[in-house]
Amino acid sequence: MEKFPELELSYINLYKFEKEVEKYINLNYGENTYENVYYTQEFNKEIENVQNGIIKHNTWNQFAQTYNRLLQKYVDESYKVKQKIGSKKTLKLIDEIKNDLNRSTHNNEIIDDLIQSFGLYY
Repeated sequence: MEKFPELELSYINLYKFEKEVEKYINLNYGENTYENVYYTQEFNKEIENVQNGIIKHNTWNQFAQTYNRLLQKYVDESYKVKQKIGSKKTLKLIDEIKNDLNRSTHNNEIIDDLIQSFGLYY
């Protein structure tokens, strides 16, 4: 299947940022705790707030702003690919990208290598 490195990179950037937020929450509030769930929900609420134009100067809103910027880049790249190869092939390509990341036992090393080869966007 044809390769689209910008789509792959935008997905990897989004994936990596999600993992960084998860790591931040786990380090500060513990894993599988009430606070972990609470702050994960706060982050999700802030994503919606940013999408609705509500900008605050707190950690969760700033995380949400970055997340939304990365998500928009991913959406834009997906749309460009869809225009070139169609919806069905685009979905297959996205599944391939996700599966490649999930199959890897060294996700962080592979992600870092790919980001360094393409350039980091956030």
